Amino acid sequence: LNLSSPGHPLLHYSDFDRTRLIVVGIVAPAMAVLVGILKRRADAYHERARAALVREAALEACRDAAGQVESALAERDAILRTVPFGISLLRDRKHVWVNHAYAEISGFGTDELMGRSTRCMVASQEEHDRLGREGQAKFPLGEQCREERQLIRKDGELRWVRATGRAIDPSDPTKGSIWVLEDIAEQKRTAAALRESAEAFRLIAESISEVFWIID
Repeated sequence: LNLSSPGHPLLHYSDFDRTRLIVVGIVAPAMAVLVGILKRRADAYHERARAALVREAALEACRDAAGQVESALAERDAILRTVPFGISLLRDRKHVWVNHAYAEISGFGTDELMGRSTRCMVASQEEHDRLGREGQAKFPLGEQCREERQLIRKDGELRWVRATGRAIDPSDPTKGSIWVLEDIAEQKRTAAALRESAEAFRLIAESISEVFWIID
């Protein structure tokens, strides 16, 4: 600043006023720059705070959704553990999921069955191939496979079951199929006992020469 110039406006002020004006003239631009920096920092802080709130809200929503999913899965598992039928999800004829009843019927543990081929429960490769052909023929049409057959348990015992299977999506075999196994071994034993009793009664009746009536 050239204060010696006769026309300089600061010559009309006292020394204190001139000093104050000089300081203000120097400090004001610096303050403006500082305010701009602080404002940008405040904006960045607010933006980070908003982003943190959004992330926290998203995480809370995810936690709520995960809790609901876990609750639904727990309810599903509780239901499927109590049903008396074996239920399994198969993909490419391999076990993806089974319930406790299915594992009990097969004699395998649930963990043992995961990823294992259904061949482990069929007595012969020929039978396994036949069942595969039947599924390939019916599943794309939306039809179910249903038959009574003997499966082979882990301990080698043959067990009569009623097996029912249906594709999850007939148009997309990669989604797999759901199978239900009903243990009918006791029914088979009862039916066999009744047949034996009927046959025994028939033989007795045929061996008697006299005619008699049974009156209830």
